[in-house]
Amino acid sequence: MAFGLLTPVLAQAGSLEFGPGTILVYETQSATKDPTQFVIRIARFQPDIVLEWETVSYQGTTHMFRAAVRGSRKIMTSGVFDPGVDTDAEDWMVKWLSRAVYEDLVRDGEVKLVLNNIPARFELTGRGEFPVKLNGDELKVRAVFLKDDRRGTWKYLDDPKNPIVLEYETPYYRESLRRVATDQKGSLRWIKRLPPVK
Repeated sequence: MAFGLLTPVLAQAGSLEFGPGTILVYETQSATKDPTQFVIRIARFQPDIVLEWETVSYQGTTHMFRAAVRGSRKIMTSGVFDPGVDTDAEDWMVKWLSRAVYEDLVRDGEVKLVLNNIPARFELTGRGEFPVKLNGDELKVRAVFLKDDRRGTWKYLDDPKNPIVLEYETPYYRESLRRVATDQKGSLRWIKRLPPVK
């Protein structure tokens, strides 16, 4: 299936489709700092995921291999977005669940995986909506609500093709997807040549 620009019909259905040039803007907040932005620009979405990211001070790239997109049981939230680092994620995911983990969660209500190199258990606690701006318009998307066994709560897009994190919160940190732009052409800044699909 081709992943193109989001149409109004899909927007009303409460999901999101990403393609090359899609921009995601997260707001991050820690207990000791003012809110900041974390920006992701997608260079390729499916069968693998290639993206570039930036904060106010730093930038880098990440390539999640297609085997990880299909079935990885590992999620990384720390040590991935280091200044100026280009990372290859052969067997782990960042910002997304793999399709296999998403399917297990919605079918069984729980899943065991590895979070930041430590075994963890995720439990499905419900379903609902999450507000986000799409190309400047307010939108509510379908979400699955999860909790882990480390006092973290998660909201992911309720879509087997695109289970991206919408919000992640711990007692000390929160990140929330605030804006999505699918209508930007030529938005990439650092990726000049796409790596081969791996």
